[in-house]
This record gives sequence, structure tokens and C-alpha cells, in this order.
Amino acid sequence: MDLMSKITNKVSTLMSNKEKTLCDQFSHNVQDSFLRIHLKQIVRSQPHLPFLGLHEEAIMWSEEEEYKDKRYNTKTKSETTDTVPEEPAADVCTSKDKTDSSEQSDKFNQLLGIVQKQSEQIEALTKSSYTQSNSRLIIIVDTISSSHNKILCYVLDVISQVTRLQTVQLLIPRSRKTRRVYREESHCR
Repeated sequence: MDLMSKITNKVSTLMSNKEKTLCDQFSHNVQDSFLRIHLKQIVRSQPHLPFLGLHEEAIMWSEEEEYKDKRYNTKTKSETTDTVPEEPAADVCTSKDKTDSSEQSDKFNQLLGIVQKQSEQIEALTKSSYTQSNSRLIIIVDTISSSHNKILCYVLDVISQVTRLQTVQLLIPRSRKTRRVYREESHCR
């Protein structure tokens, strides 16, 4: 059994006009706000309009709107193609155009030079930040005497004692007195 017939069988006075209720519900639940307003006006002006008539009216209205949208879009596309300026002929250049183009090329070359300088500065800063961050980790030491607690720190240029020298890795020495020590903190006081 249909839901509408079940409701009318239970309470016949609740929905006296089945078509009017369907039309009201349909016009109320349409998503397009302009179509909703249009359908509500039709329901008010023609209260005895069947539901299928209202449904057909909604379909026709939406098709008309789609046609108008397509027509409007094609007009705007053709207008935009019509308003595109044509390129001037190559042999019609005046001396003013030539000076303007030379000025523009000079400005472009200046901008190119500035960009190249900036890229070189960025590379230099990147390298310096890399070496600064690595200087905390890599310290080159040179043993001064046979005692291992006196070293020359190449980072600070100071002869000092080693405090908490925590060697992570010793590389192959260049001579017996030179070694590279990897550490996490400064060893010079």
C-alpha cells in the first residue's frame, strides 16, 4: 500500500486534498530558491493544479534556465574573443617603440642581475649556516705536546684544556699530532 493511502485510511480528515499536499511539499522541498519561489506562486495562483502538472512546470522552468545559461555563456565567450586586441604588424614599429623596447630590455637585464645576486647571496648564507651548524658538531684539534689534555682549538684559536672530551669518532690522522674529533659541545675554556 502507498504511504499516502495508509495515512488517508487512518485519518481521513487530516489530508482532505491529497494533490494540494503533494504540490505544497514538492514546492517547499525544491533546492533551487528561484524555482521554489516560482512553484509556490503557481500553487497559490492555481490551487487545483495536479501534482504532475506542477512537476512538468518545474521541469520546463529548469530547462529554460539551462538554455538561458548556455546562451549567456556563449555570448560572453564570443564577446571575449571579439575584444582581444590584435597584435601590431612587425614592420610598423616606430622609433618610440624601439626606445621603449630597449628601455624594457635594460630594466629586464637589471632585474635579472638583481635576481642573480640574490641567488648568490642565498647560496652563501646557506653555506655559512651549514658550516655554523656543523662547527658545533665537528671540531678540528691539534695536539700540542705528548699530554693529551692540552689542545689547540681551531674554532676559537685558543690553547686550552679538554673538558669532558667525548669522542664520537676519530678519523685517520694526517700526522701523529693532528686528529679530527666529533663532539656535540665546545671543549675549549
